[in-house]
Amino acid sequence: MKLPNILRNNCRGFTLIELLVVIAIIAILAGMLLPALSKAKARALKIACLNNTKQMAIGSQVYADDDDQKALTGVANFSDDDLNWLFPMYVSGLKSLNCPATRHYVTNTPLPLSFNGYNPRNDTGVSYADRLHGQSTFLPDLQRIAANVNNPNYPNYSPATKTGRGSSYEVSGFLNGNNTITPNVTNIRKTQTRVANYTYQNNLSYNVKGQTLQFNIRNVKASPSSIWLIYDGDDSIPYPSAPGSNNDYPDNIDNHGADGGNVVFADGHAEWVSQKRYPEIFAYGTEEQNYNVRVYP
Repeated sequence: MKLPNILRNNCRGFTLIELLVVIAIIAILAGMLLPALSKAKARALKIACLNNTKQMAIGSQVYADDDDQKALTGVANFSDDDLNWLFPMYVSGLKSLNCPATRHYVTNTPLPLSFNGYNPRNDTGVSYADRLHGQSTFLPDLQRIAANVNNPNYPNYSPATKTGRGSSYEVSGFLNGNNTITPNVTNIRKTQTRVANYTYQNNLSYNVKGQTLQFNIRNVKASPSSIWLIYDGDDSIPYPSAPGSNNDYPDNIDNHGADGGNVVFADGHAEWVSQKRYPEIFAYGTEEQNYNVRVYP
């Protein structure tokens, strides 16, 4: 049985040109939608990371309430990023110590304190055990951030995919951090009392991509809402080659790329800090005197 001509004409397929037009339209729509979806995903990861930092903000305040010196962190010096003082007593979930925008991970294998081989310079005058508030074990993976050149696991770290063992967050436990030790002048531990009454001791001059940024803060009274405690990990990584990325400045291989990072402040709040604001907020948050940013990559 043959179909009538009119039906045969109505059942014809698409021509090659018509198919190509449809494919082109789909490609154009995909090109318009994918960047928007990518931005939406990045925003969601920033918010999830901010929730992590809020958990740590609460934990640091409770830690200080329990601490004999009212210290807001349990690190040994201004460059120490050990987070064992938070977990598990003050932040119970390990996932809160890894940024969701990365593939960092921490292995939950507690070891007795007698097995600790990490002994950074101690500017607190307090033993590691006492800074852990009676905890009898520690996690080696929490003693350094994943993206740290001094991390024993660093050879396995992948900057391109942000994959590696360790935490995702750095600690800023001291004001006026420096590799020299002058009591009551440099390396001043951030305690509840100190951050409530601290006056900056230095004017700061930062070089950011060839531009000098001057912060005349000497003799200015600091505010706990400006002083940093914890922030998205941001060490310098020799990738793709030395000297590599910047320390304490958002680059495209950092947790949230070059957009910025989340920060915990000494008054207990946490907020997003964009790359543009980063040097100034860092200056008021740490009073670190050495700060240089190169163009990267």
